[in-house]
Amino acid sequence: MKQLFNVRGSVRKQLTWGVLLLIPLLFSKCNKDEPIKPTEPQNLESELRVEAPSVTGEEGGYVILDLILESKLSKDLILKGEFDKTGLVNPLDDSEYGNDFEYSNDGVNWSKEASADEIRFKKNNHLLKVRIKINEDATPEAVEELNLKLTIKNNSEFTITNKLPSEIKLEVLYNDADEYLDSGLIDVAFENNYSTYKLAIVKRVTQKTKKYINPDIYTPAIEAAKKAYELLPSTIKVGKLIFDANGQGGVVYPTDGPKNEIWNMGISLDLAYINDQGQSTDNFNEIGLYGYIFTHEMGHLFTLHRGEIDETSTNCANYSNQEGCTKVNSAINEFNEGYYKDDPTLNEPTHVSDYAKGRLEEDIAECFAHGIAQATIPTATNISSGALQKLNFIKGRDFFQYKSKLKEIFGKIIFPPGQNDVMSRYSYKNEKGEIIPCTDYIEIKKAQKRMNSKR
Repeated sequence: MKQLFNVRGSVRKQLTWGVLLLIPLLFSKCNKDEPIKPTEPQNLESELRVEAPSVTGEEGGYVILDLILESKLSKDLILKGEFDKTGLVNPLDDSEYGNDFEYSNDGVNWSKEASADEIRFKKNNHLLKVRIKINEDATPEAVEELNLKLTIKNNSEFTITNKLPSEIKLEVLYNDADEYLDSGLIDVAFENNYSTYKLAIVKRVTQKTKKYINPDIYTPAIEAAKKAYELLPSTIKVGKLIFDANGQGGVVYPTDGPKNEIWNMGISLDLAYINDQGQSTDNFNEIGLYGYIFTHEMGHLFTLHRGEIDETSTNCANYSNQEGCTKVNSAINEFNEGYYKDDPTLNEPTHVSDYAKGRLEEDIAECFAHGIAQATIPTATNISSGALQKLNFIKGRDFFQYKSKLKEIFGKIIFPPGQNDVMSRYSYKNEKGEIIPCTDYIEIKKAQKRMNSKR
C-alpha cells in the first residue's frame, strides 16, 4: 500500500507540474497573435539616373528634377550637389538662386539636410524629387542657366551604376513667359502717351547680345526715345520701339491699326554703345552715331504720318507712295516737286549722303538727320548744290524747330563716317580771289589743299 501510495503521489506530482506548465500556454493562445516582422531584404545594388538632363523653372518658383533608382536600396544613398557656371552664356547670379537643396519622395513633404550641399535618397524608394529655389526680381531677363553636378557621397557602401549626366542643365525663365520674343532683342510697347511701357525680351541670348538685356543699357535708349516721340504731331504715335543688336541701323513702318496713325520703329541698340574705334562701350550714344540714325527715322515719321497723307483721295495728282496720296502742301510732295519731278538738273553734290540716293523718302529723311547734325546750314541759291538746296528746304519746315531739342535728348548727333558738312561751294576761291563754281572739282581741291596747308 505504501509503495502504491508513493507511486500515486509521484504521478500526482507529475500531473500537477504538467498542469502548471500548460497554464501559460493556454493563456498565450488566448491573446491576439503578434505579427512577426519579416526580415528586411538587403539590397545595396541599383542604377541611378535622372528623368531629364535639362529642367526648366520660373523666377519666384523652383527648378525641380526627378532622380530614379531602378531598384530600391536598403540603406540611404547620400548625394552631393555642386553648381557650375563654366561655359554658360547667361548664367544665374549667385543671388538669384538658393544655395541648398530640398528633396521629397511625394512632392508634398520636403526635407533638407544640415549640410546645404547634400541630398538624401531615403531607403526603399524608387523616386526622389530635388528642388532648388529661384529668387524673383522685377527685371525682365532672357533664359538664364546653371549646371548642376551630382555625385554619390557614400558610394563605397553600394554598387551603383551611375547613369547621371556629367552636368544637369537648369534653365530659368523670366516669370512672365508670354513676353518672350522669338527674334529681335527687346520690344518696348508704349502706353499712356509714352509715360509707361511694357517690355518683351528675346528668350535666349548669345554671348554678343546678352549685354543689351540689361536695364543699365536699354533704359537710357528708351528714355531718349520717349522724349523724342513726344515731339511728334498728334496725328502719329509710336506703338513699339524694337531693339535689335545686328548693327543694321533703323526702320519704321505703320501697324495694322488706323492708316498711318500708329507706327513701330526698329533700331540697332548695339550702335548706341560703340566708341570711335568701333569697339563696345558702356556710354550711351558716345559718338553720336545712334543719335543720327534715330533722327533719320524721326525724319520718316515727321513726313509719312497721317497728317501728311490725303486718305480720302481717289485720284491722286500729288506724289504717291505706299502710305497713300500725299497732301499738296506736305513736305514729301513739295520735296518731290522741287527735286524729283521732271528730273531737274542739280549741281553736285546732289545728295547729303550716298544713302540718300536710294529713294525720295530716304533722301528727305537723310536731309532731316543731316540738317540736325550740321551746326549751321548756309543759305542756298538756285545755283547751290542740290544737297544744300535740300537742306535749306528742310530747314524751312516746321518740324526742323526741334533741332536743339533732339541734340539735347541724345547729347550728340554726328554724321556717319565719311559724311561731312554740306557747305556753300562758293566759299572756295582761286588764287586770284575769284569764286570757284561748285562744278569745278579740280579747282576746289586745289583751294582745299591751300586752306589745309595754312592750318
